[in-house]
This record gives sequence, C-alpha cells and structure tokens, in this order.
Amino acid sequence: MKKIISFLAIALMALSCSRPEPEPNPGAANSVKAEFKVSPESFSLKGGKGEVAGMLKEISPEGKVVKENPIAKEDFRLSLKNGDATQITIDEKEKSFTLLAGSSATFEIEAEVTKGNQKGAKQLLTVVRGGEITYRFEVTPDLFTAKGGEGKVQGKKKITDVAGATIEESVLENSDFTLTLKEGKEGIKVDDATKTFVISKGNATNFILQAVCGEGKPQVLEVKREGALICEFKASNETFTAEGGKGSISAIYKATDAKGTIVEEKPLQSKEFTISLKQGNAADIVLDNETKSYTVKKGQVEANFILVAKAVFEGAVAQEIRIHRAKGSPSQQTVRIPLEYLAEYNINKTGTGLVSSNATNVSGYFTFNDAVAKFSNIVIDGKKYHLPSKEEWLAIVPESRSTPDYVSFAMEYNYNDVKETVIVAGKEITSTNDYVGNGENATYALRYKGTDIVSAWKYEYTMLDGYRVLRITARPVKGISPAVTIDEVKKPEFWENNKLADMVRILPASGWYGSLLYAEDSLGIFWSSTQFDDAKAWYMDFGKAYSVVDKHFRSNRYSVRLFQD
Repeated sequence: MKKIISFLAIALMALSCSRPEPEPNPGAANSVKAEFKVSPESFSLKGGKGEVAGMLKEISPEGKVVKENPIAKEDFRLSLKNGDATQITIDEKEKSFTLLAGSSATFEIEAEVTKGNQKGAKQLLTVVRGGEITYRFEVTPDLFTAKGGEGKVQGKKKITDVAGATIEESVLENSDFTLTLKEGKEGIKVDDATKTFVISKGNATNFILQAVCGEGKPQVLEVKREGALICEFKASNETFTAEGGKGSISAIYKATDAKGTIVEEKPLQSKEFTISLKQGNAADIVLDNETKSYTVKKGQVEANFILVAKAVFEGAVAQEIRIHRAKGSPSQQTVRIPLEYLAEYNINKTGTGLVSSNATNVSGYFTFNDAVAKFSNIVIDGKKYHLPSKEEWLAIVPESRSTPDYVSFAMEYNYNDVKETVIVAGKEITSTNDYVGNGENATYALRYKGTDIVSAWKYEYTMLDGYRVLRITARPVKGISPAVTIDEVKKPEFWENNKLADMVRILPASGWYGSLLYAEDSLGIFWSSTQFDDAKAWYMDFGKAYSVVDKHFRSNRYSVRLFQD
C-alpha cells in the first residue's frame, strides 16, 4: 500500500514540473519580411557575373516562415553603396552585376523594395573579389654542356578564388610576358620575341634570366653551362730553313660535360680564335689573323718565335706555339719541288687578284677562253704568274685513268714505277712514280724517283675551317740515306716528323658553273691553258673519290689556280 502511494506522489510532481504547449493567439497577425540574396557572394581576381534575388517571407507570431513569394525584378532596385564604381557594373533591369578583373576588393550593394506593403525595405549585400593570380615560369633545358645549345622559357597563369581553389590555369603566349638577362652577359643571347635563348660554347658558368608578366612578381631562372672547352692548336710548319717560308695554325675544340666526357669535337673556324706574337722579332715574321697563317722571312741568323693562339670563347686558355728558323745563307740555292710553283690561293671573282682564304665561296669562275685571255701571263702584287699548261698540272696531279685513278680516296690500291712526263719550271722531266691509296680519303706517293726533285707526296680529301678541300703536302727526300721508300711514305709517323721542308697547298672545293652553280663543297675544278679540241680543254679536278687531270667543255666556268713563273 505504501508503494502505491509513493508512485502516485512522484507522478503528481512530474506533471507539475512540465511546461505546457503555447496556445495559438487567434488575435495576433503574421508579419511580412523582405529578404535579398546575392549569388555568388565571392569572386576570384578574374571577376565575373552575379545576380540579386528577393523573397517576401510571411512569418507567424511564433517565428515560423509560413509562406514565401519571390519579389519581382521590377519591384526592387539595386545601387552601389560602397566600392569602386569603375570596377562593377549593375544591370538594373536584370538585377545582375558584372565585376571586372582586378585586385582584392569589397563591394556593398543595396537592395530596396520599391512596391507593395514592404516598399522602402532595404538590405546591404556584400560582394568580395579575392583570391590570387600567380605566374610560374619554366626554362627548358636548364643545364648545358660546354658545347652550349638552345633553350626556351614558357609561362603558366593560375587563378584561384578566396578559398584557394583553382579557377583557371592556362599557358602564357610569348607576348604575355617579358624575358630578360639579369646576370651573365657573355656567352648568351636572349630573344624576348620568341622567349628563346642561345648558349654559346664555353667553360662552366651560370646565367640568370628573369621572366615577368605584367605587374606580377618577377621570377628568376638559373641556367647552367657545365663542363669544359678544351682547345688544341697545331702549326703546319714549326721549323724553317734560312729561306723562311709559310705556315698556318689549325685548331680543334673538345666540349665536355660535367663528368669530363667529350660530347663534341670539331675544328675551330678561323674567326673563332686569334693568333699573336708573344716573343721574337716582328720584322722577321708576318701574321695573318684572317687566314691564321704566318710567314717567316729569309734571314742568315737563327730566329725563334713564340706565337700565342687563343679561342674567343669566354674562359678560353691560350696556347703557345714555338717557331724556329735555322741559321744559314739566304742566297743558298735549293731545288724547288713542283708544288712550290703552285700559287697559294685562287683567282678572285673580279679576276684582278688572289683571294685571301681557301673558303669554297670566294673564288671566281671563268670559261676556258676567258681564263686563257686573262691569265696566260699576269702580274699580281709584283709577282709574275701564268695559267698552267696540262703538263704543269700533271706535275701536281697525275692524268685520269681507269678506276682506281693514281690518286683515289675511296679504295685501297697501289701502283709502282708509273712512268710520267711532266713540265716543271719550263723543263720536261720524265720519272717513275709510286702511288698507294688507304681507302680513307688519303693517297701517298713517292714521285720523281731518279731525279733531283724526288719527293714524298700526300693527297687528302678533307675539311678545313668548315670547308671541303684537297690538301696536298710534298717533301723533298733527295740525299736521305737509306733512300726513302713508298712503304715509309704511307706511314702516318713519316708525316708527323721531320716536317722542316714540307710544302703544303690547299685547293677548295668551289664547284663549277654551267647554267647554275654545281658541286660546291664537293668538287674543285681548275683550268689549264691547254686545249684538247674545239669543244674541250684540259683541267685539274678533285672530288670525294679521286684527283686527276682530265678534259671537259670549254664553255663551263671553273676556278683558276695560277703557277708562279
């Protein structure tokens, strides 16, 4: 019984503590409120388009929304209360707005009801333009070996919103940004129009580029050139008799990477290095920097010279070259081998003098008749020259025969005791001659055996300063005991030593003219003064397979190489 009474007491207490549900007030009316929303509320720095919409909300006395009706566009108006009016345009009819691209900014738009029982109700709406526009630049490649090369810079634009989300990412056009060199002026050329750059050959160094788009932050780009540029110089003649003579300097460069591995090896062109006299009497030697040659003058006293050769590349190391002239009598009579009579250079394009280099694109071209008329006898720079006869050319290069020719470059062969009759300095000479071809662009010969002008010859189809040439080297060997043989002449070490009396002549592969220029940097063709018949005449020529004296049409225009009287 006591338990039942306790339970009832607890139940009565619970009922007395609970809150009763509010009863509706039939006398209270609902209220109406105008509410506006802007969409979107935030924009990236790119800007964009937004709109404003209004809603009439009927709210019960208890605060519950019981009904919603859109506010017609014509029943409210918009106006800018705060913000740069040049950055935002409001379309009153459409109740929209356009926000231009720009920096971070805040705008306040006021929406006001203009009709109905809520007329005059106003609300401020906040619009934010924020986020970030960033530019990123990339250089490709950014690492070069000592040989240099070409590179390019590309840029990208990224736009993010206030929250950091990416809105747009695009590749920049070349006209969208500028590219300049900030550090390292030597050894690089920058082209802002194409956003490219060229790194020249050279030793290890760094270059700093700078790319910037509009008012964006400049970005520094580092480009490295690693490795080393090794230049090696060599003199064609290092020792001379008292008679003096002429020599030339040739050079090669080797470009390496950072590990020292050679990535490129090429001859240096004449314009890529200089020569100068460091020691010796300047009156006894003449340097020609255009052709990289030097002339040692005759003299009775011994003379020593030190030449300095240096590449024009940044950081290049100079190399010393020693030249020696032996003492003796300059009036001493020596036997002249045939190659000495061959002029050093071709006739120029105007036919008035000699060119100054063995480039393939500087010589003149003449028909046979013109060559005979102009050059049979001519004085150039005080020296007498003449157009050589067929027999004089034969003293330099043998006559054509069935394959292989006596001077051939494309196959291995040998001819011994070939009987030849030539003319040297106006005298007819008959002798026996040996020829050996190695099949690697070189022919070796022992010519004029049994005469005072017995000599070793080397014919090379090769490159010089980037041009295709025939290089002929001849060395007198009379009086050497034991007598020199063709087996010695064909060995490389024979030509690497005892070069004192070597005579060298270079003939460029200047091609020839018919109706057009043919075979430039492939063939060299030079007129003789000897006619074959009414249509043809004799000439000397060379190509990648041979060098011969042969005949062809007189109307063709060939180069001219004169002989000294």
